[in-house]
Amino acid sequence: MRLHELIIPVLFLGISLPFDSRETTIIVKYLNVRNEKGNMMISLYDAPDQFPYKPKWKYMISKTKLKEQGNRFRIDQIESGKYALATFDDENCDTVMQKNFLGIPKEGYGFSNNIKPSIKGAPTFEECTFFVGEGAVKTIEIEIQYLFREEETETR
Repeated sequence: MRLHELIIPVLFLGISLPFDSRETTIIVKYLNVRNEKGNMMISLYDAPDQFPYKPKWKYMISKTKLKEQGNRFRIDQIESGKYALATFDDENCDTVMQKNFLGIPKEGYGFSNNIKPSIKGAPTFEECTFFVGEGAVKTIEIEIQYLFREEETETR
């Protein structure tokens, strides 16, 4: 057998194999979720001009399912890079953050790095950013903030 007869099949074999099977993942771990009513809405950003109102990716998970998963939500198959997360507790399942007449959130919310909004408004992309390396599994803990007590239903 000549050398070129051996090399050509080996080259084609090398091309057909995946070059990297490592998967980059973000795991969002929720703290302080007050009940199982509704859904958790998750927004993921990779640029400042998206944050906080135009997320590149949106996810939704029922809070019952979230509890079954140990209050964790997994985002797989992302590229390595810089990201920011914003989330809110959509207790009434309308996919809209409910606010009072002053614009103060009535539903729970949180940001990566547990940055809290100021009087000026939502935190910046840079305040909330974190880096995920190639093939890494990055866990981000977000403590949900509730500014108002849970609305109680009347029993008659």
